[in-house]
Amino acid sequence: MTPRGAAGGPIPTLAHAAGIYLRAAPATVVLRAAVSLATSLAPVATAWLTKAVLDQLSRGSGRNMLPAAAALAASIGLLAVVQHLVHYADQEMSRRVAAYTQDRLFVAVGSPGGALLAQYPLSLPCGRCCNWFA
Repeated sequence: MTPRGAAGGPIPTLAHAAGIYLRAAPATVVLRAAVSLATSLAPVATAWLTKAVLDQLSRGSGRNMLPAAAALAASIGLLAVVQHLVHYADQEMSRRVAAYTQDRLFVAVGSPGGALLAQYPLSLPCGRCCNWFA
């Protein structure tokens, strides 16, 4: 038996899951990270640009307001597009991870001794069964 926390716990599990995602869909992980960053920065940019537009309106300078208003409209439009990119990235990542893990399962079961693992999964100790027959 291993000491508590040595072989399990949230950090190794999270690292293992991140490794699976990075191996299955590296470009999609980068896209998802970029989209998450844009989603988190968009409300701040929208608030700042709204303040700039309202400041220009309160001063009565309509011509100087045009760049800030155009940037505000662009940031709101970008936020709408980013939401669709988030949905796409999540669906694509789910599809790729499912295909990757299914492929890894078929490789493990198809290896010598893998059929025993599939037939008698409870009779073999976890984590070592594939090494016994390889």
